[in-house]
Formats: sequence, C-alpha cells, structure tokens
Amino acid sequence: MSSVPQHVKELMRLARKEQDTDLKEMMIDTIKHYWTTKNEITLGRKISMSALASNEKMARIEPWGTELDSDEVRHDVDSVDDILAKTILNDLEKRGISIIRITAQSPDNYVIRAVAKLIGPLAPRQNDYKGDIKMIQPKPSGASFSGDTLADLGLHVDGTQHSETPCVMIFHYIAGAKVGAMSVFVDTTKALLDIDEKRRNELLINLARPDAATFSKKGMVHTGPLIYFSPTDSLVCRVRFDDVIKVNPKCRSDFNLLKKTFNDPEYRLEFRPRNGDIIVFDNWRILHARDEVFGLPIRQHWRAWITTLKPTLLPKYYLGIRPVAAATAAKIEAANKKRVSIIKKPKTK
Repeated sequence: MSSVPQHVKELMRLARKEQDTDLKEMMIDTIKHYWTTKNEITLGRKISMSALASNEKMARIEPWGTELDSDEVRHDVDSVDDILAKTILNDLEKRGISIIRITAQSPDNYVIRAVAKLIGPLAPRQNDYKGDIKMIQPKPSGASFSGDTLADLGLHVDGTQHSETPCVMIFHYIAGAKVGAMSVFVDTTKALLDIDEKRRNELLINLARPDAATFSKKGMVHTGPLIYFSPTDSLVCRVRFDDVIKVNPKCRSDFNLLKKTFNDPEYRLEFRPRNGDIIVFDNWRILHARDEVFGLPIRQHWRAWITTLKPTLLPKYYLGIRPVAAATAAKIEAANKKRVSIIKKPKTK
C-alpha cells in the first residue's frame, strides 16, 4: 500500500483491530473498495464534494429542526422495489431520515432485510450481539443506555464502541407502546449550522482530535475522535449523551456546547411509531433517542445496521454532516490522520 495515503493506511490498521472476524473482513473489504474507486476520477470528485460543498444546495441537503413533520418523510407503499429505494435514498440525502409504511406486510425480519438490500450490506454484529438483525424488546432488567432498557435513552448514535460507526440504521416496529416510548430524532447539521461559524469550525476541529473521548459499553472500549471522516469521505458525528462516554477535559467545553445545542427542543422531531413503521436514517448525521416505556403491550422492533452504501450508490448519494468549509475539513482530516484509536475489552477485576 505504498501509494495509499496515510489516513487510508490508518483506517486499515484500525479495521484489523476489530474484534469480530466477520465485521473486520467487511470493514477491510469496504476500505479496499473505497480506495480502488476513489482513484476513478468521476467517483472521486463526487464523493469528495459531499462534505466540502460550499453551500447547502451543492451539498444536496435540507437541514431541519422542529418544523419538520414526520408526515413529510413518511411514504405509504405497496412493495419493496427500486422505486422505494430511490425514495429512501433521496430522503436520506436531503433530510437524513425516511419513514416507510408497507401495506399488509409481515412482522418477520425478512422485511427489514429486503429494505436493507436496497441500501447496502448489513453489519454481522451489533455491539455484543452477533447477528445482522436484532429484536429490541425493552424490559426492566435490560442493560442501561441501550434499547433493551425501559428507561429514557438520551440522544446518541449507534456503534460508538466500534472503530467505524454504521452509516445507516433501520428500525422496523412490530408492536408499539400505548404510553411513552416517543421516538426522538435530531439533525446535527441544522444544529451545527446555527452555531456561529467561527465557533463551529473551532469546535469541529477540536473534537476531531484522536483522544477526544472514550466509549465503554457491553465489554467494548473505544477511544477516538467525535468528528471524523469515514472511509468514503463523509463527515461523521460520533456523539452520545450518557454514561457510556467519557470526554477528554480538553474537549469538555466544546462537547457541552454540542450537548446544550442538540438537546434544545427546537431541533427535535418527536413522534410515536406505529406498528409496521420502518424508519431508515443516516447514523452519521441524525441522533436518536427514546422516552421511557410504560404499560402494555411491550414495545418491540427489529434493528439493523448498514456498514456502507452499495458500491453503485456511493457516487450518487451523500451522507453525513455537510457542508463544511474546505479549510476546516482539511484540519479535521489532519487531526484524523493522527488517530490512534483503541478497541479492547476492559480489564476484569
């Protein structure tokens, strides 16, 4: 890999540290594919523009706050087909979220699998769960700070303990709670754009440092940046507001500003999913949360992680935070090149 840039070598090194064999192989294949296609002029130009676009129109993005109604991104359809694929991908690019209601569908997990097939490969593991689709059913004994608990879940992205977070999440709701369990989504792009430009750029650069935070959950520990470029050049937000994260004191002020801003009610899209709803969202851009679950029936939904868009989709659709000034992006990338992330199991006493 003598001709490969240092940051790609670093990503490959981090991928080889992944504990799960299947996920490690998928990450390595993704990085190899990225670098191969990056050398193609057209693809390279289109991918690199996604974060560096100088304005929202060029970045093909529509940032939103509380003014967004869930009905604006909800689609009633009869089947899972190529038309649905374009609908979902256009929503993901513009708003970062899409809600699908399929007529007379089955609660079996082949529905979420069929939707995922339109977008990209499923991750073979989700935190400590080995499998590409997990049933989430909150209960009193469920692990804290996870979908398994009945308690409130603060804003977060999934996969913070992995070297690379999944780019897209899919939830398929089988049974909804009658009380509580309101789903919350926040567009990080909109919230960041509302911060003074100079302050925003300083924040993004500082949170890109290689030791910005450490995440510890379910036997996994990861230390790395909160803002970083993915192998496909999308700008990723790796943030959560709970006890899983321990922030570097040098990043505390910037992190607290993010926490205050992202938790502002004016940025929340809040609704209770109906039985059968399928929610697809950009995990690199959209934070999600959930209120406490009460009563019966117990809330149930399938969850899937998508590691990357299909190769044929990479040059066509943008994901992640954008637009970002070129000078700021360069400094973020420089900080990311120094990334020395740690993925390990915590020591047992």
